[in-house]
Amino acid sequence: MAISKFEFTQYTAEHFVESAGAILVNVSTRQLCVVQDKASKEWLLPKGRRNCAAALREAFEETGYQCQLLPLTMRTRAPPVVEVVGQHYSDEIRTHYEACEPFMVTCRQLGGEQGLKLIWWYIAAIDEGVVRQDGEDQFRVELIDFDQAVGQLTFKGDREIVRKAVDLFDGVEHNLAGI
Repeated sequence: MAISKFEFTQYTAEHFVESAGAILVNVSTRQLCVVQDKASKEWLLPKGRRNCAAALREAFEETGYQCQLLPLTMRTRAPPVVEVVGQHYSDEIRTHYEACEPFMVTCRQLGGEQGLKLIWWYIAAIDEGVVRQDGEDQFRVELIDFDQAVGQLTFKGDREIVRKAVDLFDGVEHNLAGI
């Protein structure tokens, strides 16, 4: 029996949670949306259970902002968006243009035997023509400048995520037609 050359940890379904979050960007004002949990007073990034649709849904539910994934140029191990049938795509880093893939993943130990929480992070643009609705009552919502967001977030990991998101946002030529 072969042993993998890669380090890994495996979790059964009852021992992991998949989450997804979105860095909400007001493109025209270069502001990010952050939320404050009213009970704990912690400043956070909006996130919730599972995939990109969940990231957008949770961002809307927590902030009241309609948004859509922001296509970016990024280096990723993801296969091409359109794969040619029968062609093999090796597991390698490649540059994708106008990608709507997660740009980062957080692996958080839940403690004890509870397992692991995976948070897939996406970048989304706020639909600026749509009026903001009320978000969840437990959160206070603010749009703040990119640099201010880094300083205001409670957790170091969230600050690192925002720094990477801003780097991707600033380093790409956006095709913002239709956003």
